[in-house]
Parts: sequence; C-alpha cells; structure tokens
Amino acid sequence: MTPFDLSANDSSDHRFLFEAWLDDLRKNPQLRDDVSDRFAAISESTKPFFEQVLTVAGATHLPKIQTKQFEPVLTFWHHLLREYGKKGLTLKELALMVFSLKSTLLRWQEEQSGLSRSSENVGGTAVWEPLEEASDMSTAHLVTVLDVLGVLTFEVFSRENETLMGKHTPTMHALGPVQGGDGVVLVANSSHMQAVYQSVGLVLENDITVLLEGETGTGKDVLASVLHYQSKRKKQPFVSLNCGAIPKELLESELFGHERGAFTGAEQRHVGKFELAHKGTLFLDEIGEMPLDLQVKLLRVLQSREIERVGGTEKIQIDVRIIAATNLDLKKEVERGRFRKDLYYRVHVFPIRMPPLRERREDILPLAINFLQAASARFGVVFAGLREDAQAYLLAQSWEGNVRELENMMQRALVLAQGQPITSMVLSMQPGQMGLSVQGFLPSPTGDFSEIVPLDVLESRAISDALHKTEGNVLQTAKKLGISRTTLYQKAKKYGIEIR
Repeated sequence: MTPFDLSANDSSDHRFLFEAWLDDLRKNPQLRDDVSDRFAAISESTKPFFEQVLTVAGATHLPKIQTKQFEPVLTFWHHLLREYGKKGLTLKELALMVFSLKSTLLRWQEEQSGLSRSSENVGGTAVWEPLEEASDMSTAHLVTVLDVLGVLTFEVFSRENETLMGKHTPTMHALGPVQGGDGVVLVANSSHMQAVYQSVGLVLENDITVLLEGETGTGKDVLASVLHYQSKRKKQPFVSLNCGAIPKELLESELFGHERGAFTGAEQRHVGKFELAHKGTLFLDEIGEMPLDLQVKLLRVLQSREIERVGGTEKIQIDVRIIAATNLDLKKEVERGRFRKDLYYRVHVFPIRMPPLRERREDILPLAINFLQAASARFGVVFAGLREDAQAYLLAQSWEGNVRELENMMQRALVLAQGQPITSMVLSMQPGQMGLSVQGFLPSPTGDFSEIVPLDVLESRAISDALHKTEGNVLQTAKKLGISRTTLYQKAKKYGIEIR
C-alpha cells in the first residue's frame, strides 16, 4: 500500500484535516506550555501516524469495523491483564494458553467432523452436532476471538521484554546476533527479524511444537538451532533430519531405528533420530516432503510419545521437543491431499515465518560481514574489507536464494579477492569466466593500483559480464545490476554493447 502524500495537490482535504488535528493538540490542556517538550515529542510523530492511519483506512480489503463487535473481546482482554498476575500466570503463559486453545479447537473440529460423517454413512444418530448449528456461536467466531487475544497479548509481552531471550541470554540486545550451535549466528537488525525474535522469546521456556515456515535458504535451520541452544534443553542433544533428502525406503529407519535382521542389509541394530534426541530436540526439516504413509506413523508417535524400531516389538518411551520446518504452504498441501490434516494440526501449533532476504535488507551487510569473517577463519584467507561499491551491489540484488546465496557469494568473493578489498566487480565474477583476470581490477599487494581503470570501463565490463551470465536476459540483467531496463539500454548504447 502506498501512503497518502500530504503535500500532493489532490490531498487538500487530508492536509486540512491534519492541520486541524495539530491545532487541536496544541490547545489540549494536557499539553500546555509548561510541558511543551512533550508536545514537541508528540508532534514529531504526528505526520507518520496520520499517514499510516489513512493508509490502513484506505485499504480496499479492510472490512467495516463495528466497535460493538470488538468491545466484548477488548473488555475480556483487559480483564485477563488484571487477573493473570493475581493467579501467578505470566504473559508468556497466557499467550501460550491462547495459541494452544486455538490449535486444539481446529483439531477438535476436524476430528468431530470426521465422526459426524462416519455416523451419517452408517445411518445412525449423529454423535456430534456441528457448532454452527448448535448455537449462534461458530468455530470461526471462536478462532477470531482467540486471534485477537493472541495478537494483543503477544504485543504486550514484546513491549515488556527489552531482552527477548530472557534469562537465557541476559546480555543480548534485541538487535544483536544470537548464537546457536556450532557457531551459527542469527542476525536481526530488521523489523521483520525482530518480530521473529519476539516469537522465539515466547517458546524458549516450554516444549511447545514450533513450525518454521519460509522460502528455501532463509535460515530455518539456523533458527531451529537457536531455539534449541537458547532453551532449557540446550545441554541435551540437538538432532536434525532432512525429510526430503533421504530415500523413502530409509526414512522410517532413520526416524525410528531398526532391529538386526529387520530387512535385507540390516546386519545390526540401528538407533533412530527419535532415540538419539531423547531429552533434547528433534528438528524435522522439510517435513512437507515426508511420504503419507510415514506421516501416519509420525502422528502416532507424536500422540503416544513412544516408538517401535522397524522389525521390533518393544515400546520405547521418548521425551523429545519437536521443531519442524517447511518451504511449502502446508495448508495448501493438505487441500491437495499431499499432507495429512491431523498431522498438520499437530505441527502447526506455533508457526514462525522466516522472512526472505529481500524483506530484511537491513540484515544484508551485517550477514555479509559475518560470512566473510567466518570464511576467512575457515579458509585461512585474509579479509581486507568490503568496498562501498560492493556494499551497494549487495543491497541491489534480489537474492532469490536468500541467506544461503549470500553466504555462497561471500565465500567465493573472499577467494577471488586474494586478500584484497572486495569490490563490486569481484562480487559479479564467476571463477574462470570469459578469461577475465582477477588481477585486472584488484589493487597490487603494495596497496597501489597497477592500473587505474576508468569508471566507464568498469561499468562497461560489469554490463557485458551481467549480460553474459543471464544469457542476454535484459530484465534479469537490469535486476542484478540494480538499474532499470531503460537505464540498461541507454548505457549499452553508450558503450556500444549489443543487446539482442
């Protein structure tokens, strides 16, 4: 949505309303001259606040809001805030009660719908009367109430906690990197990632099932590691399994283990991931890729908290916290018949969305520096800095591969730079491409340029290189270079570069 521009010629009514509002604030008895500093502080926020209100109100999809419809929910919410302290409940526990009730409600509705259909098929008396028919209150109304309560409670909790990881990381600032296992770091300078931090803060002190959603390469595995190593289970095993990377025939054995002789080639007992993760955390990556028959068995384990090894009969009790991840829309997968509804409600208890890198551009440069420093230590190559043109290049990329693409590019650039400052030309290169020499555009080891290359030559090289890499695709070339197609055509004409 584009915010209203108060200076535009066609927004005179908005401008009049804004000025009248400011005048009303000036006359407000609570903002007299003796507290003019408070008026100054408030007035700084008036324009963005006004624009945001107009933007939201002008959204075409926004339904008509009736105060009387939300008043009972808000009244109840204020009651909860007053009473939860008296009963010894924390805001975090209150929020989890809300989220858990919503999940249970949806799962119960699905189960009861199945019972109702079964009774109709045999011609018997219905064992469950749908909520929508039993009263004026529908399941949808309950879900709406719980959604509103959840959002309000969550926001209050977030505001009350300056350190979102609580006592687990008392020195961590909300904008700083958070450590996971094996040195992995979660960077969160952007507002989108701060929201992720807030969500993480709600689930560190309990074992609620978490579902991490997001595109490939966004760092869901890193977040899973942080969730474990900042939780009360941090001293116990963190076991990861990619459900989409293991053949169907082996996946069951990997999950639950097998006994000797269970199948051809099973020469000895094998302990599965559930047993290995006992008392700790099991991270099921790409759970949407799991075959349907195994989804049934996984559901049974999540319900009973016990497993059987393949080829065995012994019931083995397990105590495991489940974190799942997917780059698919599981709800759509359910509709397509590729993911079980009952398992969906089991894992979709507390979803956290990892934003793509294009939505968190404030994190690009800090992430790049972290990756370069890590690669420097790993490969023994000096990291001599990231030039301003290289920074601009990074910020202009679309990052279809997200954080993983950025990490790969930083490792490649560090090697290509050969201990010299990294430039945009280094970032745009592929090893061995077009016979270009890296030394042609890097400074000499003494710090002096062996050759001063004019900017228009560098720009011409960058355009030619980008066109070669995209196989002449003008749209992709312009996107990679961070310019418009019109600008690309103009510069290509200027340098005599042919665009087919």
